[in-house]
Order: sequence, then structure tokens, then C-alpha cells
Amino acid sequence: MNDAVITNILAGYYEKANELSKLGEIYAAYALENDRREYLPGKRADAKTARFAQHYLLYKFRWINNKVEDVELLKNAYINVKELADEAIKIKSPKAKKICMDVITTGLKLGEFEAVKYYIDYCYKKKKNLVKDKTIIFDKQLFQSYIATYLSGAEDNSHMYELINESFKHYFEQLTKGNFRLMEEYNTYEEQVDMAYIYYKYISGNDWNKIDPIEVIRSIRDGIL
Repeated sequence: MNDAVITNILAGYYEKANELSKLGEIYAAYALENDRREYLPGKRADAKTARFAQHYLLYKFRWINNKVEDVELLKNAYINVKELADEAIKIKSPKAKKICMDVITTGLKLGEFEAVKYYIDYCYKKKKNLVKDKTIIFDKQLFQSYIATYLSGAEDNSHMYELINESFKHYFEQLTKGNFRLMEEYNTYEEQVDMAYIYYKYISGNDWNKIDPIEVIRSIRDGIL
């Protein structure tokens, strides 16, 4: 349902997107309140995974509907998925990498930059030679790692800002051009929006509280606001 909301926003069908987003919020809230394992119609998971999905989906729908983040929902989503990831890593589950990716996404949004670096290193093979120009965007792991390192100590790491800012400009430019290599690296609208979120919240210099979620989503099609 969240993918359908994004797709309709990108297509300019705002009434349909609004309808779907409000339905999603109602359903996710009901599932969370009733401790159901179904987090969307027809989508079920084990109890812990469902709790993560319920918190995270409700957070995203409310962000779009109310134009304000519910940080407690995001925090609960992060805590739940981090527990899932730690369990998966401990037993060397084949699902560990996928779960860690959700930890990285929610952790970056929440501001848990130091913790995120650990899961980035686990998810991806470490590379010794970091790219030092804006083509870093074509390697999601390196880009996320660079962002997390910068944000974990922005004052001390101020020398990293210029590369990150220029890289994000390149990211949006290549998205609007439909760059195939970039689309392969961020192969869903949701992944693309997640990166746009990081830019507007932490890098752009704009007042995050005044940024409309619809504009963040539209920027993956139209470019930087």
C-alpha cells in the first residue's frame, strides 16, 4: 500500500494517494492496537516482524497524512527491527542482511548514526578504497557509510559535507534522468525516497519541520526542491 501511495503521488493523483494513505494509517493502527500478525491486508509475518512493520508503516502513513513525524513510532520500529537483526546475526540467518538493511534505513532516519555503521559493515563487504567523488552515489553501501560517518560527528567531520552535498545533487540529477545504474542500486521508489528523506532532513539546510512529505517524494521525479 505504501508503494501505491508513492506511485500515485509521483503520477500526480493526490486524491487517490491521500485515500490510500489514510486507509493504510487506519489499518496499521488497528493491527498495532490489536497485536495482529497481519500488518497490511493479506500480508502476515511472525509476531516480532509484524510489530516492526506495524510501527514503521503507521509512522510513514502518519508522516504523509499529518505532515509531521511521529518520532515514537519510528523509535519503536527501530528498536523492534534492531532486535530482529541482532537475533538473525547471532544465528547466522540468511535473512540477516535484509533485516539489517531495515535497521540502517530506520536508524539513519532516527539519528542512530553510530549504531548504523555497525550494520552497514555487516550488510556489505567492506571496501578499502572509498570513492572520493560524487560517483559514490552508485555504491549505496559506501554512500550510506559516508553519510553515517559524517552525521555521527558533523562538527568534527565538516570536511565531508561538500562531497555529500554534491553527491546528493548528482543523485537527484541522475534520478530525474532515469540513470539505469542508479535505478539498479536503489531499485524501488521507497529506497529512492528514503535517500531523499536523509538529504532534506540532515543535509539540505532547510527547516525539516517545514518540508512537505509530498515534496520529498516528488523530488525523486522532479529533482531538488
